[in-house]
Amino acid sequence: ACMNIPLDSANASGSGGGGGDGKENKFDAYLLHLIKMLSDDQTKDEELSELFTEASHMCGELVDVTATAVRDAAEFAAETEDAYHIRLEAFRSFMDLCLEESDLIEEQFRTNGRAAMKIG
Repeated sequence: ACMNIPLDSANASGSGGGGGDGKENKFDAYLLHLIKMLSDDQTKDEELSELFTEASHMCGELVDVTATAVRDAAEFAAETEDAYHIRLEAFRSFMDLCLEESDLIEEQFRTNGRAAMKIG
């Protein structure tokens, strides 16, 4: 069924501005063209070689795009982790300060409590 789809109609739907990714549509149209050429008995070896070379380049581009996306995601995760550690350290410092203040309040209560007991 796919082999009967003319390349021109695949390009017409793939290169328009109607949503979807342009590279993805270009790749889909190219795959349809490749299938058509493979199913054609009159295709020459040179043409097939060119088609496979182009397919190889397109796959390489997809690998590069994917690698870039993974690298960007890893960098974002590292930045998020750094921000989390900064917040965690700030919270720890705040809690240490609260602990010191509560120890001071407790010590004052004990000292003033003893004084109050002596007076009473």
